[in-house]
Amino acid sequence: MGRNSLAHTRDIKYEWCESYSVGNPIIDRQHAKLLTLCAEAVQCEDASSSDGREKFHTILHEMAVYAKEHFAAEEALLRTRNCPMLSGHLDEHTHFQIALSDLLFSAMQGNLDRVRLSQHLSEWWVGHILGSDMACKLYLADM
Repeated sequence: MGRNSLAHTRDIKYEWCESYSVGNPIIDRQHAKLLTLCAEAVQCEDASSSDGREKFHTILHEMAVYAKEHFAAEEALLRTRNCPMLSGHLDEHTHFQIALSDLLFSAMQGNLDRVRLSQHLSEWWVGHILGSDMACKLYLADM
């Protein structure tokens, strides 16, 4: 999703609801955790204290670790079930990881772009999880 594709990331509701479910309890729990991280990132967006900056670093790190774990589980499931959209899905996962790595690297260099991170996570939630993952719901659902 492009930067102009969302009116404003603060308008997104970061509360889990059943309509977000792909029908797989494990993937749904992972998505709920990712949603929580998105919400935490947005809450920290305007924090200027050292505690706020430290929390943002923590969110970046946790998102990177958790996304890797989630992607592995989701990709294995889609691969096992011969999902015809797998290739595009893998590309989206790779794009997310690259963008998050860039943000992590910048943060380690002292350039913590909290607005860009919260926008990236928000766009990821709307575009990938509520878009692409829902398109693969048949292949993700618990059988």
